[in-house]
Amino acid sequence: MNGFNAVRGGLRRNATMTIALVVSVAVSLTLFGTALLMRAQVDRMKGYWYDKIEVSIFLCGPNSLAYTCTGAVTDAQREAVAAKLKKLGETVQETYYESSAEAYVRFKEQFKGSPIISSIGPEALPESFRVKLDDPKHFDKVAKAVQSMRGVESVQDQRK
Repeated sequence: MNGFNAVRGGLRRNATMTIALVVSVAVSLTLFGTALLMRAQVDRMKGYWYDKIEVSIFLCGPNSLAYTCTGAVTDAQREAVAAKLKKLGETVQETYYESSAEAYVRFKEQFKGSPIISSIGPEALPESFRVKLDDPKHFDKVAKAVQSMRGVESVQDQRK
């Protein structure tokens, strides 16, 4: 019992150091747990499109600032981008159009239970074309073909 009293006395004398140790361990475990949760969320998001997408073409929204945007994308601009993608022939294996409403539904599925859903509306998510290429190396060919078109805000290589 004498050893236990000595330990208790030592902890009492060094209370500041004991509290600092407990706080630093708690903060470390919290950061570690947060990192694991973030990694799981990124893996979950990546898994949805990873096998399907190689290029994302984001279209202009009402608040877009790109030089090719003069407001929200028009039907004619959207159809011109789709036609350009068709003209690329065998380079483009598959094209999928996603409206803002569809993007919002997918967003709500991915972030189910997250408080971020209440601060984002469908208008915050841009319309887009998701493109699967015959060879991922052809990204530059697709990007050059559509990135300067009216109505296209940005083109992203999703594999990177």
